[in-house]
Amino acid sequence: MLILDNVDTPEAQGAVAKLAARIPHGHILITSRLADWPTGFAALDLNVLDEPNSIRLLLAHTAGRRTERPDDSATAAKIARHLDGLALALEQAAAWVRQDRRTLAAYLAEWEKTDALVFKEYHPKGVGDYPRSLFTTYHTSATQLTDDARTLLHILSWLAPDPIPMWAIEKIATLPDPRTHLVQLADLHLARLTPDGENATVHRMLQSITQAGQTEAKPPALVVALAWINGQYRGNPGDVRTWPLLLPLTPHAIAAANAGADRNIPEPSGRMLNQAALLLNARADHRGAEPLMRRALTIDEASFGRDHPDVAIDLNNLAQLLQATNRLGEAEPLMRRALEIFLKFTRDTKHQHPHLFQTINNCAGLLMAMGDSQEVAVGKVRALVKSYGVSV
Repeated sequence: MLILDNVDTPEAQGAVAKLAARIPHGHILITSRLADWPTGFAALDLNVLDEPNSIRLLLAHTAGRRTERPDDSATAAKIARHLDGLALALEQAAAWVRQDRRTLAAYLAEWEKTDALVFKEYHPKGVGDYPRSLFTTYHTSATQLTDDARTLLHILSWLAPDPIPMWAIEKIATLPDPRTHLVQLADLHLARLTPDGENATVHRMLQSITQAGQTEAKPPALVVALAWINGQYRGNPGDVRTWPLLLPLTPHAIAAANAGADRNIPEPSGRMLNQAALLLNARADHRGAEPLMRRALTIDEASFGRDHPDVAIDLNNLAQLLQATNRLGEAEPLMRRALEIFLKFTRDTKHQHPHLFQTINNCAGLLMAMGDSQEVAVGKVRALVKSYGVSV
């Protein structure tokens, strides 16, 4: 059985359809928020919980850990209607009640008070794909957090919904004892800890809602997240010995860097995208690496100018990926441009750029892959080098 989770975009859906066509045996289980799937995919709608099951969940998940009242079933029914049968919201409500053995009635009163504030702050029906009831439930729980726990949630909201290694969380320099704050998030069902305590996750819906509340042009928590992940995302992506460190951080580096790039924070967003791309490329994930390389190139061109050596490095990386995927015609102008940038740098500074020789070899190798003999390819590259008055 192959399980493909969160296939939530038309592009991902198309890729899955192509993949499924190549698999003649076995079963594929897909989770998706898309309703329209092509013929051959049997759709099973998973609806929200109905009211009786919502009531049962609230009562069962607070049993023995709430202050009981005779009208608990009726109160649970009111809460269930407010929360629209959303399991994630119901779990958060139960977690709120379990803290200090509070009553369901106390949660209902707090939720209704918070809902009035959310109605003023957000669109009455919610934000994006998420209903207002989920925003209210989130904010009802978030008001219970300490300042440091809330800051940690804001930081983690900019990462991917994948497992976050605990050893990395403990290195957030701006927070004292992050593990303690993470436990509070878990107690309120705003984060989850794996049974072994080695990883934590934040649900993608909670991440989106938390991000929506950070309205600054450059949210401080995002700036912290970028600096934190960038500080841990070190090592040569082409060296397999670094993979145990880099691979668990890669989805988080990509998520934070893309968020940073969207908000005009070029560094370290560009570096992280480029490092992630090199890692994916080294693992032959060319499809995943290419858009990251292209975005890193765009960021560096805007930050440093089109003729900067760092841009040439980006061009060389992208050209090699295109060559590896047999798109030689697309690779050639990029490789040539990279070489010309290094030649200009060498000519103007009177110092050979350390990447010059490697790019000369790469360029000649690409021309040979395109059909030139070794003699012709070397001659073309030598002529280009000579035209810049550079001796190598």
